Amino acid sequence: MDRCLIFFTILMLTRLAEAQDCTLIMGYRTTDRLPYIEAAPNNSGLYLELYAEASRRIGCQLKVIREPKNRIMESVKNGRIDFYPGLIFSPERAKDFFFVPNGLPSQQVALTRSGLPLMSSLQSMRGKTLIMAMGGAYKHAIQYGINLRTPPELEVAKGIEFIEEGKGDVYVDELSSLSFYLKDYPKKDRLMLHPNCCGGPSHFTMGVSRKSKNARYIPNPEFDPFHEISVENDPIKLALDSPLGRFSQAVLQLSKDGFTAKLYKQYYSIDMPKIPENN
Repeated sequence: MDRCLIFFTILMLTRLAEAQDCTLIMGYRTTDRLPYIEAAPNNSGLYLELYAEASRRIGCQLKVIREPKNRIMESVKNGRIDFYPGLIFSPERAKDFFFVPNGLPSQQVALTRSGLPLMSSLQSMRGKTLIMAMGGAYKHAIQYGINLRTPPELEVAKGIEFIEEGKGDVYVDELSSLSFYLKDYPKKDRLMLHPNCCGGPSHFTMGVSRKSKNARYIPNPEFDPFHEISVENDPIKLALDSPLGRFSQAVLQLSKDGFTAKLYKQYYSIDMPKIPENN
């Protein structure tokens, strides 16, 4: 009985210490990604408001580290940083990052110069030059006869300029980000969006460190070894009683509470797209 009491006391003291010293670290590159985040050292933006509130709701505080993207990625891999807020899944990245919904919708759309037929798939881009960030989701596009151009530190504003100036044919990015920048773009009449090129709304994801001290992973009983690893089909899953597990649940709850939709409307001046239940 005494041993049980001692064990329970130690467990409670450990949990209390964790709660009192719960700091979650978000990493991001030094350049801006409006309206998600301003250029360093200013961390203001949608990400900060959303994840600071999610951290607060579980009794933690949020810390932000800004460094060049390659260094940030390495820091997430080795556990120095807990998560990168907006990261697209790939099997290569899944070796070092665990992917969970980041609370925001993702809808990739194409931007081209005006006058082209509406694109309904990647195949519609055959023979064209696609402007894309290094490691982006469409690096496999070359198999469809698409030429790839990957400028370093590609930002939305720069991608728009590349298309408008004829330095590429297609730029693919988030509907929300492109809408935000095109709203006041002086030459937007020369450009057009292709909303049905790349699928409908789905969950945007964050990359969580598999080595974070704030994460604990357990076997995923629903993992199917006969299918490819994906966001939904990973051999492990976050333990919901770990700090990052509780954080990920708080992020989803903010969406259910309407908090995220209000933030989205505030920053983008458009309603947040609804994600189908099966996504």
